[in-house]
Amino acid sequence: MLSTVHSPLQPILANGSFLPFVSDSIDVALCITSLEFMSNPKNTIHEIHRVLKPEGTLLALLLNPNSNYVQQKMNDPDSYIGQNVHAKTIESIPQTISYLFTQTKSWFDLSIKNDEIVIQSSNDEKRLIVMKAIK
Repeated sequence: MLSTVHSPLQPILANGSFLPFVSDSIDVALCITSLEFMSNPKNTIHEIHRVLKPEGTLLALLLNPNSNYVQQKMNDPDSYIGQNVHAKTIESIPQTISYLFTQTKSWFDLSIKNDEIVIQSSNDEKRLIVMKAIK
């Protein structure tokens, strides 16, 4: 993925448990369906909190393990999700974010139906949980 970046920004490959940034130096951290694939997402969330500036923002998109889509993928041995998701339940991820950050908001209303993004669908169709947190 890093080799495909065409930007004046310098992409950095790093371990989420040891981010190579000075404390309180980053404005925004974005985790797109990645925390649930980590063996220890709590460490990464702590590191993100460390490197974010005061009033910095974390935006985390998580796969909803209760959705029909994710359940099917988790039970499919050939699925990337089934083979690689470490967090079979994601309860500890929002709990850790809520514990560390002063302001958190969650939305559970994104899904895909007939290849279209749908807002305000039923719980078993919601594929993504979106969390916004302010340090």
